[in-house]
Amino acid sequence: MDYLELSPPPPLDRLVHRFWFLRTGAGAESSGMQTIVPDGRCEIVLHLGEPFAELDGAGRASPQRRALAAGQRLWLGRAMVTVLGPATGPPVAANDQSLVLRLDWRGVSLLLPGDLGAQGEAALLGRGGPLRALVLKVAHHGSRSSSGVPFLRAAQPLIAVVSVGARNPFRHPSPDALARLEAAGAHIYRTDRDGAVMLETDGRVLRVTAWARGTTDTFHLADPENTTAPG
Repeated sequence: MDYLELSPPPPLDRLVHRFWFLRTGAGAESSGMQTIVPDGRCEIVLHLGEPFAELDGAGRASPQRRALAAGQRLWLGRAMVTVLGPATGPPVAANDQSLVLRLDWRGVSLLLPGDLGAQGEAALLGRGGPLRALVLKVAHHGSRSSSGVPFLRAAQPLIAVVSVGARNPFRHPSPDALARLEAAGAHIYRTDRDGAVMLETDGRVLRVTAWARGTTDTFHLADPENTTAPG
């Protein structure tokens, strides 16, 4: 499950927030919808083609729904979203059927690989989609089977964000996955250690705030090749 907030840049007299919910798979990890949707903050749910009941009874707060498939592109405001997976094929593990999205805005790219493990990453590489991205939301909470060397070699992220709960029973993120991210040259942020991780950019400068630490790191985006939108 991935959650994304898009906000129009200032100056505005009134800053209007738009919330988009990205559903990456079935099961317990989609239960967060029950928190986000009822209060009306969620405008649209992007999901795989399978039916789901989390939005039933949401009433006036019920958002739009849009089923996605690999190869599609759509606009969220001025951001382009490319659906990279999952592709049709033989059955694979549930995590490797995650919805995989790439977002591009003003040359800044964000890769959201859901809960992909080694098999899912290999399939994604085999399809040859645009994977090089400025920011990587690390797959499957930084599990041992995620963020393999070939995948990171293709993505080349400057920033890697691990969404993971503190003291989780699975002991994510894995030291192996963190070592591979570090070897790839990524600046690593973790929600178990840093709290909320917020990224703000105007296309020229990227600011990453670690809420719990009260720090903001500034990155000047001088390498246009690392932020190229898919053709």
